[in-house]
Amino acid sequence: MILGLASTATRPAAATQLMAEGFETPAQSVGLNAGVLPSGWSLFTNNGSYGIVNAGAALSAPAAGSQYLALAGTNTGVSFVTTGTIQADTTYVLSAAIGNLDASYGGSWSIQAWAGSVGNLFLGQTYSGQPTSVAPTLGTWVTDSYSFDSANTPSAVGDSLVVFLNNYLSGTSYYDTVTVTAASDLPEPSALSSFAIAVLALGFAVMTRRGRSASV
Repeated sequence: MILGLASTATRPAAATQLMAEGFETPAQSVGLNAGVLPSGWSLFTNNGSYGIVNAGAALSAPAAGSQYLALAGTNTGVSFVTTGTIQADTTYVLSAAIGNLDASYGGSWSIQAWAGSVGNLFLGQTYSGQPTSVAPTLGTWVTDSYSFDSANTPSAVGDSLVVFLNNYLSGTSYYDTVTVTAASDLPEPSALSSFAIAVLALGFAVMTRRGRSASV
């Protein structure tokens, strides 16, 4: 009987969370609090209104808490620079809860990723109306996401990763639960399975026994 050596198993690299924004701070009074943004967020353009809305009650999943971001007016947008820099051979996923809360919802939301700064190097986006996007029905929230692999955009490596939320037409876009995760494209080595270890031990025992027999 010939025993083959088992190869070292691998597992996908674990994802690291780079940001998680629920718009719960600073705590605001019920209603639209115009011009208010959480720490770290910057206004890019304002052609209508923007701010944190306190719904006065718990939001339905996938939103969370009671506060969310509202952007109104054509190309009203805000940005956030994530921690660290874009790494080589890494897949990044930007996700956000999108709400369709009332008649002012315009179906013109866009979640974008940029390298360096907004206007520098556009990495891509998911927006309302794309075949791959999920459209919320009235009174609901859904999760939409955009992902990119830095291996396909090596010029972005070393730059900051910037999240840009936009309302690109009329009406209002509602955002909550914005997250960014990163996972290396290179698999992590895993420990050999107990079965593989047992096979290796058996093979070693057989070889040792044969060696002893030959020496007699």
